[in-house]
Amino acid sequence: MTGLRMSSYLWHMWPRAVGLIVVSLCASVVHVALGEPLHGAARDVREAFAVSSSAVSWPGMTRAFLLTPTSLFNGEWSLTVSVTPSPDRESVKVTPIRHESSGAPVATWGYNQDDVAWLFSAAALPVGGTNDSLLLASFEVTARNVGRQIAEASIGFDLRAGDSARIFTSFDAGRGTTADTLSYGWAETASQTASVPRTLVLKPGASKSIRVIMPSYPLSQAELNRWSRHSHKSFIASNRRYWRAELARGLSLELGDATVEAAFRSAVVVLLSCRERRGDVWVPIGGPFHYRDVWLRDGARAIYALAIAGYTGESRELAKGLLRYQWPEGFLISQRGQLDGTGQALWALEQALLRGIDRQVEPAVAEAVLRAWRWCERSRASSSALGMRSGLLPFGDPKDNEAVQAQLVGNDLWAYAGYVAGARLLVRAGRNAEAESLSATARDYRSVIVQTLIEGESDDVPATWQGCGLDWGNLTGTFPSGVLQPWDDRMHRLARRMRSASDYPGLSAYGPSDSVHYYLGADLGMWALLAHERNIGDEVLDAMLYWRTASGGAPELFSNATRDFGENVPPHATGAAALITLIRNAVVCDVDDTLRLTLGARRLWWRGSAVKHVPTRWGNVDVQFQSKSHYASWTWTAVDAWTELTIPPNTSIAWIPSTCRSHGQYSVLVPPGIGYVKIGVEYNAE
Repeated sequence: MTGLRMSSYLWHMWPRAVGLIVVSLCASVVHVALGEPLHGAARDVREAFAVSSSAVSWPGMTRAFLLTPTSLFNGEWSLTVSVTPSPDRESVKVTPIRHESSGAPVATWGYNQDDVAWLFSAAALPVGGTNDSLLLASFEVTARNVGRQIAEASIGFDLRAGDSARIFTSFDAGRGTTADTLSYGWAETASQTASVPRTLVLKPGASKSIRVIMPSYPLSQAELNRWSRHSHKSFIASNRRYWRAELARGLSLELGDATVEAAFRSAVVVLLSCRERRGDVWVPIGGPFHYRDVWLRDGARAIYALAIAGYTGESRELAKGLLRYQWPEGFLISQRGQLDGTGQALWALEQALLRGIDRQVEPAVAEAVLRAWRWCERSRASSSALGMRSGLLPFGDPKDNEAVQAQLVGNDLWAYAGYVAGARLLVRAGRNAEAESLSATARDYRSVIVQTLIEGESDDVPATWQGCGLDWGNLTGTFPSGVLQPWDDRMHRLARRMRSASDYPGLSAYGPSDSVHYYLGADLGMWALLAHERNIGDEVLDAMLYWRTASGGAPELFSNATRDFGENVPPHATGAAALITLIRNAVVCDVDDTLRLTLGARRLWWRGSAVKHVPTRWGNVDVQFQSKSHYASWTWTAVDAWTELTIPPNTSIAWIPSTCRSHGQYSVLVPPGIGYVKIGVEYNAE
């Protein structure tokens, strides 16, 4: 096997790396951590999973780094770190990898052993500063003597490749050259051995650092040497500047809830990073590691989340990128047998193009909508002739999710959502006659779906019309499909069944009860908000906030018993999209023709919150709300639509102004054109 070159040092192939290999963007707090013992730094960090992990990625990159407390992996070769004293002893508590609370993917972690405090940090930057360049990870380890005597510590780096047990492999691994002129890493300490070892002698209070730079693809020694002249702190500073500027472009979330705000920012970073350029278009990918492909079902969710979070430009680019998956017959598909893709793509286009200020629909988009609609109508008509349930889409075999060959309920729910979205797009494009035809077929389609549910054997919403398969697309009954109203008894029974089947409250099981799925039940969280089932909505959001890594990423699937996600490594783009969706819509929700405010606002948020620069169907809006003494008040950008205001938790309505009208137990309706309301409330006994 051929060794890997680290600058002027030859590093050979490695045996199996221990555990998961993790990467992290590190340390806004490097200078602080170097000046304080690590004991205090560990107390405010928790890790939900058995192994701490993180992703070092960047928008447009075709590779990312996976980070664990002892390793860095780019899908083809790895950097492993060993230190003495070792963190393997049971007496040592390792601080989980964490990113900055500001949202910048800059990470730190570490531990104390005897009199030596170890601090690890990592940050990433693109070479050349463009979206199409490769990525560099700057990795630094610092040892500090926190005792009163001279201490000795040892550290070693090992750069190797060829491990058959790695948990993911880059799609282009092995395609690059291994010419002697190229290097796979740079270290600031010289060695001609298979690794880079160093012994550190530390006086009391003294600290010493060693740094390594690792590229996502091989670089020339000269290029690596040039980048090594940029200090680790400069990597961190540049990374922080870029991401803080990116996050500032989106909506401003001021809830007075640090956990929710940090989670929202981390999720935005994940979605902005999970984008690639394919030719002349941008497309969404499922994740930075083993999901580097396009799934329309995941891409649609990511596009929606970016659109409602204030990134209308990116969401529109990605939505138009989905059109490359439209076949001549009219359907849209990115993965074999997944017939839900057509509806998902149309829904994503409408969510991206008809939100914010510039809501233009190009003729090419209108034509794509019509081709997709006509294909769906032909397919619905063919079902009866094929001996299937008439008026619905035919059998699909996605070899995923529902895990069965049948007429999937989710396919029809998504197709209906695509019909509604397509009609709106056509109206905006000035194609009113065709929009009305599409709307008429949408009404017929919904009637067929509802009638088939009534005639079926299930008392809720089954996974397939044949009654078999795992729950998946059927959970979209209310959101995002809009087929069933939030108060429909079938949705209540479906939510009750899904909640009882999982070993962890708030999240849904996928198959066995201990096989917990992170974002599968998020649509039921949205249903709960719309149905004013506040406790269920809070339970879902609490679970999604908890089951994330310390750096903010969430896996798709994990075991509640072992806290292990196996090879399904976080972060998953759809998990990030689901979290953004729940948080944003809890404050500002525009899923239909009514603007809903504070639908799921938590008690803490009512101390006085503001959400600014929010793209909606009626343009950008700002919202402020608070509750004091015996009233609640809202101030928002007035829109040309009815607005629903939901009162704070554990309160009841005492009085409403004459301009409003009651709308159930928990909310009032405000006519179009009004932007301020004050409502009397009474606090209920807990």
